[in-house]
Amino acid sequence: MGSLDSLFIIPLIIPIIMIPLFPFYLAFFWLLTREAKRFGPGIQPSLLSLTLYIVLASCGLIIINFFLSFSAKAKQSEAKTNLQQIYLLQQSYRTKTSHYAEGSNTFSLLGWEPRGQNRYAYYCGEDFIPNLLPAKNGYMGFPLPDPNHWPYTIRPGVTASGFTAMAIGNIDNDDFPDIWMISDQGKWTCLLDDTFNVMAPNILVAPTSWTSQAFHYLKFLIWLTPFPLTLLFLSVLFILFIINTLRDLERYEKARKRTSMEKL
Repeated sequence: MGSLDSLFIIPLIIPIIMIPLFPFYLAFFWLLTREAKRFGPGIQPSLLSLTLYIVLASCGLIIINFFLSFSAKAKQSEAKTNLQQIYLLQQSYRTKTSHYAEGSNTFSLLGWEPRGQNRYAYYCGEDFIPNLLPAKNGYMGFPLPDPNHWPYTIRPGVTASGFTAMAIGNIDNDDFPDIWMISDQGKWTCLLDDTFNVMAPNILVAPTSWTSQAFHYLKFLIWLTPFPLTLLFLSVLFILFIINTLRDLERYEKARKRTSMEKL
């Protein structure tokens, strides 16, 4: 079974290995292009090979990003743990007072402070606690009353019959926030998963540049693609690249031998 698992891993490893080898392939491509002037245009290297190499190396970058995303998953436990504490304190507060804590001092009434490294800003009612870690795009700790900067259609709030608390962070420092919420029902929900940049239908904040948008949608497309299809896609690309590269080398070798025979 272990050897079978290794076969599945190979199509993922090859694009990653191709990233640092790209300068050497460019040197090889340039050498064949230069030799074409000496042996004739028949050995001009195929642009398809270069294109396939670039596509495979780009896939390697995305695969690395996915591996990093899995490590970022551990950071989300902070939001889930703190939101669960808020829920328990709100239920306890309601038992004592017959209503949920609300207002601009909600967290003070609950006697709650966030635990962990505080990567997230926490909101409940009109109160919020900003994050303690720096963020690239300011999703952590923006003023709650600003309706133009709130990243999601669901907002924190407290009513006579319920409450919604939210945690908003940016755990991988890109253009997308990580948004979690918990309500009086006691179930926390991830509204936007920053580890995979999965675009939720109600998100109000978009990527800031076309490169971020392109990378996001490509990453999202791969995320939606079944794993076997991804392996098949990478394997086909690599096989096509090898075939075209071998053809380039074969044309070069034939041209070199032909030139040697002509000199004799």
